[in-house]
Amino acid sequence: MESLILGSIRPRGLVNAVLNDLAIMPKADGTYGQPNGWLGGPGGGLLTEIQVLDYKARIESLASNAL
Repeated sequence: MESLILGSIRPRGLVNAVLNDLAIMPKADGTYGQPNGWLGGPGGGLLTEIQVLDYKARIESLASNAL
């Protein structure tokens, strides 16, 4: 999971599926969650709360640097 946090996992489909299952996929409105109609399973417990916060901070940092 640390590879996910650090962004070193590259296969996009796998990463998107994991993010969807964890309900931490960034959405267009700035929130995080599972996409509408996502049929994957719940991923609760795979990441610690600190890992989820680190992931969100990294995504937000990348988004702000892209502007």
